[in-house]
Amino acid sequence: MHLPKWFSPAADRQEERDGWIPLGKSGRRVRCITVELSSGEQETLITNLSESEMAWEAFGELYHKRWKVETKYDIAKKKLELEHFSGRLVETVKQDCYVMMTAAHLTAGFVREANRKAKRDREGKQNRYE
Repeated sequence: MHLPKWFSPAADRQEERDGWIPLGKSGRRVRCITVELSSGEQETLITNLSESEMAWEAFGELYHKRWKVETKYDIAKKKLELEHFSGRLVETVKQDCYVMMTAAHLTAGFVREANRKAKRDREGKQNRYE
């Protein structure tokens, strides 16, 4: 999970690439890992996995593999406005989530079908651009 710079002062102060920090007011300790991406950018990752459960070296590859999942969360949160609920009751929040995810799946289906139709319509034509 990528954390904003303001997530935790303890995470911001950590100088080691792999260490344990207290999290929030609870004081629960979590493992704070810093990995360098191929771009040279530093990413801070938080986990409850101990060193014996997962070595520091594995986190860069794991982060890369998880990136597609993170971008889907970004779509759900930002584009579908999934954090903007119409009420405060648990059932209302659940309904809002189900409605937004249903809308996203329907939209994806419409886009897929439109792309198929456009591809069929272009077949045999010498269009310069797809």
